[in-house]
Amino acid sequence: MPSSASAVRKIMACVPSGCRTVLEFGPGDGVVTRALLDRLPADGRLLAIETNAEFVETLSGIHDARLEVVHGSASDTADYASRSGFAGFDLAVSGIPFSMLSPGTRRSVVSLVGCLLKPGGVFIVYQPSPLMVKYLKREFAVSTQLALGNVPPYFVMRAVKPAYDRGN
Repeated sequence: MPSSASAVRKIMACVPSGCRTVLEFGPGDGVVTRALLDRLPADGRLLAIETNAEFVETLSGIHDARLEVVHGSASDTADYASRSGFAGFDLAVSGIPFSMLSPGTRRSVVSLVGCLLKPGGVFIVYQPSPLMVKYLKREFAVSTQLALGNVPPYFVMRAVKPAYDRGN
């Protein structure tokens, strides 16, 4: 089911101002994608990665030069980003149903996003379960909200990458 308008508002409330480069995993039918594009500046860019061919076709109907839709897997994101000229992202947003993935895949996606986000960047994960909080806390400072106006309700997790190198 598509995300409700109230859930999209909760997700967008977590988006930091000034984002110019956005990565979206699992954009589905594009409800959140359209809201992200509404917030993106004219010179911004959004890379949307979707595994479902039908959703890719639907997303291709969004005629916006700032949007690049890729039919592929999150695990290949670094390659897609490099080929598209992204040096890093200010924001990553995910509607991936992580509960359907193995713990190793969950850890891999979180680690990948940690590498692709710029210092101080934000990773927003929304889904019906708070399952990802423990994975996100390994690399990010995390806060969680509940979007009750969605069916089913979403947990909206906002994870912020440190603005410094933790190794120093």
